[in-house]
Amino acid sequence: MPVTETTRPASPDEIAAEMDRRGAVIEKLEAQRDALLAAAKMQMAAHKALNSRVGYTRWQNLEDEASVALAAAIDLAEGRQ
Repeated sequence: MPVTETTRPASPDEIAAEMDRRGAVIEKLEAQRDALLAAAKMQMAAHKALNSRVGYTRWQNLEDEASVALAAAIDLAEGRQ
């Protein structure tokens, strides 16, 4: 039995919709990346503060901020925003 295949060019509306969809995916991935980088930077700052002995209170504040940012980044990455 022969296989018949037909194709047609995408309409301008279909092309625009696909470009919008891809743009939205890229924007979401960039936001996830930015949130994870910010959380990682805060975590590194907390560890540097501890290593340089700036004081437990300062270190704890940085550690708390990093934990909150990391939790937010994970929520964003998992789509819970």
